[in-house]
Amino acid sequence: MSRKIAVPFLMIFVLMAFGTNACSNASTSPTFSPENARVRMWITLSNNPDDPQVTTLTSAQTAQARLWAMGMSEESITFKVNLYQGDKLTGLASGIRTEGSNKAVSAGGLSLSSTPLQPGDYTLRAHTGSFGEVVGVLDIVVTETVLSEQPDTAAFRKYFTELGIGKLPEGGKLPLDLQKNASVFAPGEKLLLYGSAIQDVTISSRYYNIETREETDGGQFAQKAGGFASGGTLSLPPGKYECKVYVDQVLVGVFPFEAN
Repeated sequence: MSRKIAVPFLMIFVLMAFGTNACSNASTSPTFSPENARVRMWITLSNNPDDPQVTTLTSAQTAQARLWAMGMSEESITFKVNLYQGDKLTGLASGIRTEGSNKAVSAGGLSLSSTPLQPGDYTLRAHTGSFGEVVGVLDIVVTETVLSEQPDTAAFRKYFTELGIGKLPEGGKLPLDLQKNASVFAPGEKLLLYGSAIQDVTISSRYYNIETREETDGGQFAQKAGGFASGGTLSLPPGKYECKVYVDQVLVGVFPFEAN
């Protein structure tokens, strides 16, 4: 009698032990939430991690946007950033090692080729390994860019790491007071073309009136390798414009703005 009872009892004990272990593994499996993030990620439109952060950008801006990451603890962590559109994997960034919460590291550009990201909603997930535990998440929105013509992104990357238009408030001083990525200018405000050149270049610009399709010369200047900001007081009639930027007659940037 005792033998017949002992076998089922042993089986029940084994099943209970297996079930307890399975539940334990399930309960300790990593589940991402903002509260337990080990990596923080953000995007700027320059190669400076301290510049304004963006989560909405145009398709054209993804060609120069930079992704940054920072460890949320003092321990170093190695991870890979995967780019998703919905559930579809659309790109991979390089493996990166952070040194803890006091150091921002560049995780590369959003456009992993010379082609900008197409409009849509994207999610960046930092994984330990290619598809391991998710240790950080960033959602971004890429909007459609309606331009009169498209710049040459390969030429942009050849000459610049950053390029844009901004304005300097009255009494402001460069570079600290420069308001980057400006899109609306009041009468008398200064419009400055800013950026960082990889090599010595001669830069020219034109202001294109979207309604009349007429162009106004914006000037030309020689620029040494390094950061720059050049421009002057805006004297255009009210309307919607594009600032077109050229190097050796090759279009490297188009920046829409409105003059009031």
